[in-house]
Amino acid sequence: MRILTIDTSTALGSVALIEKGEVKGQFDLNLPLTHNQRLIRSLKCLLEFTAVAV
Repeated sequence: MRILTIDTSTALGSVALIEKGEVKGQFDLNLPLTHNQRLIRSLKCLLEFTAVAV
């Protein structure tokens, strides 16, 4: 099972992909208060980095 996590609850956000209990990739969004501008691009980069087809 793959789990996609998205955290935008603080000034610093992150996206991560977990598979079989192991973190396959993670990107931190160290851009305070601009999560909405960076989220989709970060998700795309994460999926490309981990070679996950959508």
